[in-house]
Amino acid sequence: MKKVVYTADNVRLDLVELAIRKHDLISVHGKVLFNRCEDLRSSQPITFMTENAVISVPGVRDLGSIQFQFRTNEPNGLLLYGVGIDRNNGIFIIEILDGFIYFVLDLGSGLTKVKALTGPVNDSSLHFVTLEHTSGAGVFTVDRKPQHYNISALKLTLKGELYVGGIGDNHKVSDAIKYSRLNRGYVGCMLHLVVDGGNVDLAALAMEQRQEGVGRYCRSSTPHCMSQPCHHRGVCQEGWNRYTCSCVNTNYTGDTCREGMSKYTFDICLYTCVCVCYF
Repeated sequence: MKKVVYTADNVRLDLVELAIRKHDLISVHGKVLFNRCEDLRSSQPITFMTENAVISVPGVRDLGSIQFQFRTNEPNGLLLYGVGIDRNNGIFIIEILDGFIYFVLDLGSGLTKVKALTGPVNDSSLHFVTLEHTSGAGVFTVDRKPQHYNISALKLTLKGELYVGGIGDNHKVSDAIKYSRLNRGYVGCMLHLVVDGGNVDLAALAMEQRQEGVGRYCRSSTPHCMSQPCHHRGVCQEGWNRYTCSCVNTNYTGDTCREGMSKYTFDICLYTCVCVCYF
């Protein structure tokens, strides 16, 4: 936004200029960056190809706004993860759980969990997410459907890094925090990440951090289960540019249910003898 002018009768107000000068007529809410205008669609889209790929975005502390787009057909995945400034200030999460997208926050004053009003988002379509927070209140919006929330903390104060696609290796989640499937990293596309008005080049960060599980593209996922890759009646489940095999109700394990499970037998007499001798 470059110029906003309000005109009524003989009154003409340059709202942006008044905000820069901190004029009494203007009240600014949230984190607004002035004299900075960039092409927010210039960044290259990326694809998280494995659950282990994580990108760290440095320099994120007082989080006022965030927006991004994503595409996936996976039912679970951790999109964004942030750590509070100290142990008592909890976590910040945006995640997909059973196909639905949630915003989860705990900054030391209790858990806030907001479910987006949209339906399932693991439909391979492009979805748009925005989060705006100011003075203890915020709006979590997915596909133009806003969901309002209130918390006691005035700011979303993070430790300084925002993790995209999973949890950083150096962070251990407390046993007391049992929000969701935090161990499930995100697999799918992500593009146009903007944090506090600044465009984040995820592709460049992935290269800088040598993340091999990140591709610099976003393309539609092709079916993989038609070739029946799962053995011994394992169930094939379509993922984003991948497949997974569920080996439940089989006697096999492994990526494609080909590895036989170890079997153990116990001699009743020997077992009884051991028990008698022990006592």
